[in-house]
Amino acid sequence: MAAAPIRQRFAVETPDGRAEIEMTVRPGTSDIAALDQVYGARSYDLRGLRRFAEIAAIHREVAARGRRNLILDLGANIGAAARYFAQAWPASHVVAVEPAADNFELLFENTQDLDNTTALLCGIASVPGWLRIVDATAEKWTYRTERAQAQTPQAVRAVTVPELLGEYSSDAGYDPFIVKIDIEGAESELFSGNVDWIDRFPVLIIELHDWLFCGQGGSGPFLRAIAARNRDFILAGENVFSIANHT
Repeated sequence: MAAAPIRQRFAVETPDGRAEIEMTVRPGTSDIAALDQVYGARSYDLRGLRRFAEIAAIHREVAARGRRNLILDLGANIGAAARYFAQAWPASHVVAVEPAADNFELLFENTQDLDNTTALLCGIASVPGWLRIVDATAEKWTYRTERAQAQTPQAVRAVTVPELLGEYSSDAGYDPFIVKIDIEGAESELFSGNVDWIDRFPVLIIELHDWLFCGQGGSGPFLRAIAARNRDFILAGENVFSIANHT
Protein backbone atom coordinates (compact mmCIF):
# COMPACT_ATOMS: atom_id res chain seq x y z
CA MET A 1 0.00 0.00 0.00
CA ALA A 2 1.32 3.42 -0.94
CA ALA A 3 2.26 5.75 1.89
CA ALA A 4 -0.18 8.57 2.56
CA PRO A 5 0.80 12.06 1.41
CA ILE A 6 2.57 14.13 4.03
CA ARG A 7 3.13 17.82 4.52
CA GLN A 8 6.85 18.54 4.51
CA ARG A 9 9.02 21.62 4.82
CA PHE A 10 11.98 22.00 2.45
CA ALA A 11 14.94 24.38 2.44
CA VAL A 12 15.40 25.59 -1.13
CA GLU A 13 17.30 28.11 -3.21
CA THR A 14 15.00 30.66 -4.82
CA PRO A 15 15.63 33.75 -6.98
CA ASP A 16 15.52 35.76 -3.74
CA GLY A 17 17.96 33.54 -1.89
CA ARG A 18 17.59 30.61 0.46
CA ALA A 19 14.08 30.04 1.76
CA GLU A 20 11.77 27.38 3.09
CA ILE A 21 8.71 26.07 1.31
CA GLU A 22 6.08 23.67 2.54
CA MET A 23 4.52 21.17 0.15
CA THR A 24 2.52 17.97 0.27
CA VAL A 25 4.38 14.99 -1.20
CA ARG A 26 3.95 11.21 -1.43
CA PRO A 27 6.86 9.35 0.18
CA GLY A 28 8.48 6.76 -2.03
CA THR A 29 7.40 8.42 -5.27
CA SER A 30 8.97 10.84 -7.77
CA ASP A 31 7.57 13.80 -5.83
CA ILE A 32 10.85 14.46 -4.00
CA ALA A 33 12.79 14.18 -7.27
CA ALA A 34 10.39 16.67 -8.87
CA LEU A 35 11.12 19.16 -6.11
CA ASP A 36 14.86 18.60 -6.47
CA GLN A 37 14.63 19.12 -10.22
CA VAL A 38 12.98 22.51 -9.75
CA TYR A 39 14.68 23.82 -6.62
CA GLY A 40 17.92 21.82 -6.52
CA ALA A 41 18.91 21.63 -10.18
CA ARG A 42 17.07 24.94 -10.83
CA SER A 43 15.73 23.67 -14.12
CA TYR A 44 13.60 26.78 -14.70
CA ASP A 45 15.95 29.43 -13.33
CA LEU A 46 16.46 31.83 -16.24
CA ARG A 47 19.22 33.79 -14.54
CA GLY A 48 21.86 31.61 -16.17
CA LEU A 49 20.78 32.73 -19.64
CA ARG A 50 22.71 35.56 -21.29
CA ARG A 51 19.38 37.12 -22.24
CA PHE A 52 18.03 37.12 -18.69
CA ALA A 53 18.18 40.92 -18.37
CA GLU A 54 16.04 41.26 -21.47
CA ILE A 55 13.50 38.74 -20.14
CA ALA A 56 13.37 40.43 -16.73
CA ALA A 57 12.82 43.79 -18.45
CA ILE A 58 9.73 42.37 -20.19
CA HIS A 59 8.38 41.25 -16.81
CA ARG A 60 8.98 44.70 -15.27
CA GLU A 61 7.51 46.58 -18.22
CA VAL A 62 4.30 44.56 -18.17
CA ALA A 63 3.97 45.07 -14.42
CA ALA A 64 4.59 48.82 -14.79
CA ARG A 65 1.55 48.99 -17.05
CA GLY A 66 -0.58 47.34 -14.37
CA ARG A 67 -0.89 44.09 -16.28
CA ARG A 68 -0.08 40.44 -15.51
CA ASN A 69 2.61 38.32 -17.15
CA LEU A 70 0.87 35.07 -18.09
CA ILE A 71 2.82 31.86 -17.40
CA LEU A 72 1.43 28.52 -18.58
CA ASP A 73 2.76 25.45 -16.76
CA LEU A 74 1.72 22.57 -19.01
CA GLY A 75 2.32 19.29 -17.22
CA ALA A 76 2.34 20.81 -13.74
CA ASN A 77 2.65 17.55 -11.74
CA ILE A 78 2.38 18.42 -8.02
CA GLY A 79 3.06 22.14 -8.42
CA ALA A 80 6.79 22.53 -7.77
CA ALA A 81 7.40 24.50 -10.97
CA ALA A 82 4.19 26.48 -10.55
CA ARG A 83 5.29 27.62 -7.08
CA TYR A 84 8.74 28.46 -8.41
CA PHE A 85 7.38 30.58 -11.27
CA ALA A 86 4.91 32.34 -8.98
CA GLN A 87 7.74 33.28 -6.62
CA ALA A 88 10.39 34.07 -9.24
CA TRP A 89 8.04 36.26 -11.29
CA PRO A 90 5.68 37.90 -8.78
CA ALA A 91 3.99 40.18 -11.34
CA SER A 92 2.65 37.08 -13.08
CA HIS A 93 -0.30 34.75 -13.09
CA VAL A 94 0.55 31.05 -13.39
CA VAL A 95 -1.98 28.70 -14.98
CA ALA A 96 -0.96 25.15 -14.00
CA VAL A 97 -2.41 22.37 -16.19
CA GLU A 98 -2.31 18.74 -14.98
CA PRO A 99 -4.38 15.82 -16.38
CA ALA A 100 -3.76 13.16 -13.68
CA ALA A 101 -6.28 13.38 -10.86
CA ASP A 102 -3.91 12.16 -8.14
CA ASN A 103 -1.23 14.66 -9.15
CA PHE A 104 -3.84 17.40 -9.42
CA GLU A 105 -4.97 16.87 -5.82
CA LEU A 106 -1.46 17.74 -4.66
CA LEU A 107 -1.05 20.48 -7.26
CA PHE A 108 -4.17 22.18 -5.92
CA GLU A 109 -3.12 21.74 -2.30
CA ASN A 110 0.41 22.98 -3.01
CA THR A 111 -0.71 26.13 -4.82
CA GLN A 112 -4.01 27.11 -3.21
CA ASP A 113 -2.29 29.63 -0.95
CA LEU A 114 -0.88 31.52 -3.96
CA ASP A 115 -3.11 34.33 -5.16
CA ASN A 116 -1.34 34.41 -8.53
CA THR A 117 -1.77 30.74 -9.45
CA THR A 118 -4.70 28.79 -10.92
CA ALA A 119 -4.67 24.96 -11.07
CA LEU A 120 -6.68 23.23 -13.81
CA LEU A 121 -7.54 19.51 -14.01
CA CYS A 122 -7.18 19.02 -17.76
CA GLY A 123 -4.63 18.13 -20.42
CA ILE A 124 -3.12 20.17 -23.23
CA ALA A 125 -3.55 19.29 -26.92
CA SER A 126 -3.56 20.81 -30.40
CA VAL A 127 -7.35 20.59 -30.67
CA PRO A 128 -10.10 20.40 -28.01
CA GLY A 129 -11.51 17.08 -26.91
CA TRP A 130 -10.88 14.52 -24.18
CA LEU A 131 -7.84 12.67 -22.83
CA ARG A 132 -7.13 9.74 -20.57
CA ILE A 133 -4.04 8.64 -18.64
CA VAL A 134 -2.42 5.78 -20.55
CA ASP A 135 -0.88 3.98 -17.56
CA ALA A 136 -2.16 4.99 -14.15
CA THR A 137 0.39 2.68 -12.46
CA ALA A 138 3.39 4.54 -13.91
CA GLU A 139 5.65 6.72 -11.78
CA LYS A 140 3.85 9.94 -10.84
CA TRP A 141 5.89 12.25 -13.06
CA THR A 142 5.79 9.98 -16.12
CA TYR A 143 2.03 9.79 -16.72
CA ARG A 144 1.18 9.92 -20.44
CA THR A 145 -2.09 10.87 -22.10
CA GLU A 146 -3.94 9.71 -25.19
CA ARG A 147 -7.11 10.76 -26.94
CA ALA A 148 -10.36 9.51 -25.38
CA GLN A 149 -14.11 9.95 -25.57
CA ALA A 150 -16.12 12.06 -23.16
CA GLN A 151 -17.65 8.91 -21.67
CA THR A 152 -14.28 7.20 -21.10
CA PRO A 153 -13.76 6.54 -17.37
CA GLN A 154 -11.57 9.20 -15.75
CA ALA A 155 -11.40 11.17 -19.00
CA VAL A 156 -10.38 14.82 -18.64
CA ARG A 157 -10.90 17.72 -20.96
CA ALA A 158 -8.23 18.48 -23.56
CA VAL A 159 -7.74 22.22 -23.85
CA THR A 160 -5.63 24.14 -26.35
CA VAL A 161 -3.19 26.94 -25.73
CA PRO A 162 -5.39 29.34 -27.79
CA GLU A 163 -8.30 28.46 -25.48
CA LEU A 164 -6.22 29.36 -22.44
CA LEU A 165 -5.10 32.58 -24.11
CA GLY A 166 -8.74 33.37 -24.78
CA GLU A 167 -9.64 32.89 -21.12
CA TYR A 168 -6.58 34.80 -19.88
CA SER A 169 -6.74 37.38 -22.63
CA SER A 170 -5.14 40.70 -23.36
CA ASP A 171 -8.50 42.38 -22.77
CA ALA A 172 -8.53 40.84 -19.29
CA GLY A 173 -5.09 42.30 -18.56
CA TYR A 174 -2.76 39.37 -19.33
CA ASP A 175 0.34 39.38 -21.55
CA PRO A 176 1.80 35.97 -22.55
CA PHE A 177 5.24 35.62 -20.98
CA ILE A 178 6.47 32.04 -20.38
CA VAL A 179 5.08 28.69 -21.47
CA LYS A 180 6.67 25.62 -19.84
CA ILE A 181 5.94 22.23 -21.42
CA ASP A 182 6.76 18.86 -19.87
CA ILE A 183 4.07 16.46 -21.08
CA GLU A 184 5.87 13.13 -21.45
CA GLY A 185 5.87 12.82 -25.23
CA ALA A 186 2.53 14.48 -25.91
CA GLU A 187 4.47 17.43 -27.34
CA SER A 188 4.40 15.52 -30.63
CA GLU A 189 0.63 15.95 -30.81
CA LEU A 190 0.63 19.45 -29.30
CA PHE A 191 2.90 20.83 -32.04
CA SER A 192 1.29 18.86 -34.87
CA GLY A 193 -0.88 21.86 -35.77
CA ASN A 194 -2.49 25.06 -34.51
CA VAL A 195 0.86 26.48 -33.33
CA ASP A 196 0.61 30.21 -34.03
CA TRP A 197 0.40 30.74 -30.28
CA ILE A 198 4.18 30.18 -30.10
CA ASP A 199 4.68 33.72 -31.38
CA ARG A 200 2.80 35.14 -28.40
CA PHE A 201 5.34 33.93 -25.81
CA PRO A 202 8.76 35.57 -25.37
CA VAL A 203 9.99 32.42 -23.60
CA LEU A 204 9.13 28.78 -24.29
CA ILE A 205 10.65 26.01 -22.15
CA ILE A 206 10.21 22.39 -23.17
CA GLU A 207 11.55 18.96 -22.29
CA LEU A 208 11.61 16.73 -25.38
CA HIS A 209 11.26 12.97 -24.95
CA ASP A 210 13.03 11.30 -27.87
CA TRP A 211 15.36 9.79 -25.25
CA LEU A 212 12.34 7.95 -23.83
CA PHE A 213 10.38 7.10 -26.98
CA CYS A 214 13.24 6.09 -29.22
CA GLY A 215 12.76 5.74 -32.98
CA GLN A 216 9.45 7.62 -33.07
CA GLY A 217 10.69 11.07 -34.05
CA GLY A 218 8.47 12.65 -31.43
CA SER A 219 10.33 15.95 -31.37
CA GLY A 220 9.84 16.45 -35.12
CA PRO A 221 6.64 18.53 -34.93
CA PHE A 222 8.20 20.85 -32.36
CA LEU A 223 11.41 21.27 -34.32
CA ARG A 224 9.52 22.04 -37.52
CA ALA A 225 7.33 24.60 -35.75
CA ILE A 226 10.30 26.33 -34.10
CA ALA A 227 12.60 26.27 -37.15
CA ALA A 228 10.17 28.48 -39.05
CA ARG A 229 10.38 31.21 -36.40
CA ASN A 230 12.94 33.86 -35.47
CA ARG A 231 13.83 32.51 -32.03
CA ASP A 232 16.99 31.46 -30.23
CA PHE A 233 17.30 27.77 -29.38
CA ILE A 234 19.23 27.08 -26.17
CA LEU A 235 19.79 23.64 -24.66
CA ALA A 236 20.32 23.71 -20.89
CA GLY A 237 20.15 20.47 -18.95
CA GLU A 238 17.16 18.47 -20.12
CA ASN A 239 15.26 21.54 -21.32
CA VAL A 240 15.20 23.58 -24.50
CA PHE A 241 14.74 27.32 -24.02
CA SER A 242 13.26 29.05 -27.06
CA ILE A 243 13.48 32.85 -26.81
CA ALA A 244 11.85 35.20 -29.27
CA ASN A 245 14.11 37.52 -31.27
CA HIS A 246 12.86 40.97 -32.18
CA THR A 247 13.96 42.56 -35.45
